Amino acid sequence: NYSSDMYKNSLNEESKKAYTEEQKAEAENTIDGFVKAYAPTYYAQVRENEDYYYDRHLSKNYTRVLEGIPYYSNGITVSYDMETCKITSFSVNFDLMTNMVSKSEIKFDLNGAYDKVFENAGLIKEYIVSGGEAPKLVYTLEKPDYMTIDAVTGKSVGWNGREVREKITDYSDISGHWAQEYIERLAKVGYSVDSDKFRPDEAITQKDFLWMITGGGAGDAERMYKDLISQKVIDEDEKNPDAPITKEQAVIYLMDWNGYKEVANLEGIYVTGFSDEQELNKIGYIALAKGFGIVTGDTDNRFHPEKQITRAEAAAMLYKLLDR
Repeated sequence: NYSSDMYKNSLNEESKKAYTEEQKAEAENTIDGFVKAYAPTYYAQVRENEDYYYDRHLSKNYTRVLEGIPYYSNGITVSYDMETCKITSFSVNFDLMTNMVSKSEIKFDLNGAYDKVFENAGLIKEYIVSGGEAPKLVYTLEKPDYMTIDAVTGKSVGWNGREVREKITDYSDISGHWAQEYIERLAKVGYSVDSDKFRPDEAITQKDFLWMITGGGAGDAERMYKDLISQKVIDEDEKNPDAPITKEQAVIYLMDWNGYKEVANLEGIYVTGFSDEQELNKIGYIALAKGFGIVTGDTDNRFHPEKQITRAEAAAMLYKLLDR
């Protein structure tokens, strides 16, 4: 965020001041010479980014360039100790794909892309406030998710390069339901199911639960499963799209997706206080979920880990985690 970036920039400038121009030039020449010697093929495909100083270290980053177009997720990073004058780390991240899109395949020029952004994203007026000043009336994008345009297809794509699809935000079957507020608030921020009916009291399937908690960002179910398997949220042999899921399994998927897998699997430190705790397979997950206010027990203080959860209950769990 803005404040953390300011803090990092401050550290960078303070660290830079600790060294002379000669020391910095020597460090950069040493790094360049190292990369040229040990990765000449990759070095020929990159351009230098701004150097970053932290404490006694210089981090030098190189971005891969294809036909003059930067590929920011690919490149080279080298760290150098300004006190010992030695390379301390070196990493290369280059995709080896052979089906990269080339300039010759571009069908939408810059003007066409501008037209698509404004056609798909739209502009709206809103007020913004900054630093105690009087509110300003500005134009901003109505749908920021539609800002990135595929240069070949002209379609809006997300951070993962996959087509952005219109999210369902209004359901015809949740009026007056106890989970209506959870469901509607989730839909407004992109966590929805691919239908105009939510069917809140039906048991939720594995596929629909995973689709809901990931916001459908993968674009389709098969890609979603591939992504989740690669991220170790679900194992290949667990894949069962149309099967209903239990309350305990829902908690496990939700916590793993949000980065709690390692801490949830620590042994010997968790208690839940539920009267049926002995029936839990993964006590750490349930303890964390209870602590976060995501799950509670029934009137007998039972968790019921094997109970199938409804779509409404799934929405409530997701909302409570995101609203922490």
